[in-house]
Amino acid sequence: MQLDPEAQRVKNHLLKFRPKMAKELQRKGELDQIALSLTDQMATSQAELVGAGMDYNRALEISRPIAYLPEEDDTA
Repeated sequence: MQLDPEAQRVKNHLLKFRPKMAKELQRKGELDQIALSLTDQMATSQAELVGAGMDYNRALEISRPIAYLPEEDDTA
């Protein structure tokens, strides 16, 4: 599957900051699809916020955590 640049960045982020999750998704053959889905959700959220009158950069700031998940907690 060919990923667009943003989806590739999301995939790389998952591999670096969510390695357990990414490894499991890779094992299932779902990592690329999840990266695309998260990217799409982020873009949809951003577009909705901008459409509601929010500044583009603020909308991006709010929407980024949808795709760029926080680092895994190693204590679990």
